[in-house]
Amino acid sequence: MEEVIEKFDILPSKIKAIVHDNGSNMVAAARLLEEKHGWSSVRCAGHTLQLIVNSALKEPSINKATGAARNLVEHFRRSELANSKLKKKQQQMNTTEHKLIQDVDGPYSKPSLRQAQEKPFKPLQEKE
Repeated sequence: MEEVIEKFDILPSKIKAIVHDNGSNMVAAARLLEEKHGWSSVRCAGHTLQLIVNSALKEPSINKATGAARNLVEHFRRSELANSKLKKKQQQMNTTEHKLIQDVDGPYSKPSLRQAQEKPFKPLQEKE
């Protein structure tokens, strides 16, 4: 960090805070820079939130629900009949037409995107 600010002719006194992830190496480096220069250490809220979400997704009940949602999305992806019925039902209910999104497992997956997309389908889950 000090090499970078020197390279770009930035005075250390002009820096007030460092935003970083929660990696132990970054936390340790930020602590050293805080002691040396008085810079505040700010952990990235987005990274912290992603760690919380990933931890919650490992809970058996949440993992089971997520698996069921994946199976449901896969059913609509594979069945043109089911997909057309979903589209027709959305039109009948005069709601915005949404397409189901399938998430992917991985370190950078965004399960919250799929779950946010599921919310508009809540009326479709209620029994008639």
